[in-house]
Amino acid sequence: MVSTSLTANSTRWIHTDPLSALWNMSDDIPVNDVTIGPDHKTVIVLDHSPDFATSSNFKIDVSLKDSATGQMRVVNQVEKTLWTCAVESAFEFHRIVDEIYPDGVRLMRFVISDFVGRFLTPNWGTQLISLDQLLKSFASCGVPDAKADLSSCSIINGISIAVEAISELTELQKKQSDLNSGFKCFGKCSKRGESGVRLHNDAKQLGSKENLPHFVDHDKKDFRNMKFANRLESLSKKIKLARQEMYTLTVKSGIKKAFPNMGSIVVFTSLKRHVLHDEDIAMLTKHITEDIISRNKIVKALDGDKNFAPITHVQVYFIIIYPVTDGNKDKIYLPTAKPLTKLNEYVSCSVVCAEAGPSLRPILHGVILKHFDLASTTVTSIPMKEEAQQGQSVNYDVEVFHPRRSHHLLQQYGLIGSSSKLRTTVNPGDYETVRLAWTTPSAKNRWNQFPRCISALPISPASVNGRPSVCLTSFLLSGRNVMLEVLKQNVHLPRDVTPNVNQKLISHLLMCHAGRIYMHTVHIGNHPIFDDKKLLASAILPKPTAPLRIADFAMFMKETRLVVPQGAGY
Repeated sequence: MVSTSLTANSTRWIHTDPLSALWNMSDDIPVNDVTIGPDHKTVIVLDHSPDFATSSNFKIDVSLKDSATGQMRVVNQVEKTLWTCAVESAFEFHRIVDEIYPDGVRLMRFVISDFVGRFLTPNWGTQLISLDQLLKSFASCGVPDAKADLSSCSIINGISIAVEAISELTELQKKQSDLNSGFKCFGKCSKRGESGVRLHNDAKQLGSKENLPHFVDHDKKDFRNMKFANRLESLSKKIKLARQEMYTLTVKSGIKKAFPNMGSIVVFTSLKRHVLHDEDIAMLTKHITEDIISRNKIVKALDGDKNFAPITHVQVYFIIIYPVTDGNKDKIYLPTAKPLTKLNEYVSCSVVCAEAGPSLRPILHGVILKHFDLASTTVTSIPMKEEAQQGQSVNYDVEVFHPRRSHHLLQQYGLIGSSSKLRTTVNPGDYETVRLAWTTPSAKNRWNQFPRCISALPISPASVNGRPSVCLTSFLLSGRNVMLEVLKQNVHLPRDVTPNVNQKLISHLLMCHAGRIYMHTVHIGNHPIFDDKKLLASAILPKPTAPLRIADFAMFMKETRLVVPQGAGY
């Protein structure tokens, strides 16, 4: 899913997030090449029915360090419920979006559904809800009641209010509507036009002798009053002409007057008595379509309320969580998994089935990457010291997520094509990651050998609690940096792509700024300006033919220094 189409006229969005640019843009600049996509508003709906109170059959080992031997040993096991797995999945959505889009241009709301649908977040706001507030909201609703009446609970209750939430406009959508519908510029013009009409009518009244008994004196002529009507009429014509020219300019530049109102709904639900057929999914999508049509009629009846807009399209992701089966799925009937497919004018649907075990997280990551247009990079060969092996180090791999734009140059030069060895598929998860090798720059590098960075985008580790991820993030947060190398044995380098740092091809740089880790995209290949031979030749200064008198020049500067005398009355 892409928020904006990269056409020939919108290449500036290759290394810039269009929604972030729109949010920080001036209030008087129309923007007509940014489309706010369905990833801007996402509603997470969690099933709070008694089915989610059942066990996931997945046990977690609780280990403690033995004081006698110094080794870790398992002392107990903790079993999760399906509700715990669903809440952790919702937190994973929140964590990744909050770390990669800290400016609040990707918003989320959370809904639980049992007897009724309930919002855990009251409105869209301008920032994501904090993790502490989200934890308190989930704690207040409690765990599902296993003894509750299952027939009175339905996921439809939560989906219905999720559709209502998507019809609400965010502050970013309101700003885009104001910029392009003329609130700042054309609204003033229309007001001037109305005043111009009134002035023109006043001119007619003032121009008539019957209507000027007090202003026209036949004995003593006042030329100012006589010319006033003509001046008003001339001014109204100029205002009308200016309005026509501005309208023509607006149409010519293609500024839009109406924008699509899209959003996404992610539904975490479970099996109903171990059965969930494709007909149930079809019934839910039909209900969503009917809800959208009904909601659009209500919004249109609001007659110009700027807080709502008709829904143009919704992407729905059904994530079916089922207990761990230990390889025996004969007693469970799962719906057919399918990628995001457009069903009708209003709804696109995707169905994902995930076992509530270790495979749940990578499957969830695959949905997040596709929905928010993110990419995965695996930093390989990270040297880490092991406690059990003193003086030795073991190489680890760490996977991080980031906006897909970071891989633009690698894609442009064909380094991560379909046959590239840099790309590997993550299973389960059904997404690809690009493997780049850890490398550290030499301390003897000259300043002009440091690579050129053309963008810096935030990252989020795939496994936030994993020991390799913690070590990598701690290393970067301490102020150090890591260069990522494209190993030559894994790719066939094009002719115009050469090593850029000490015979190494560095494509990215990991560095921390203000407590947040960024992936810097390093320019590879010949730069059209910095590597221009004519420019470099003209930039080289000629060598002096005579020795420079630096000491004499320093003495001259000291002798000609201006000093304000003490006690001067300034």
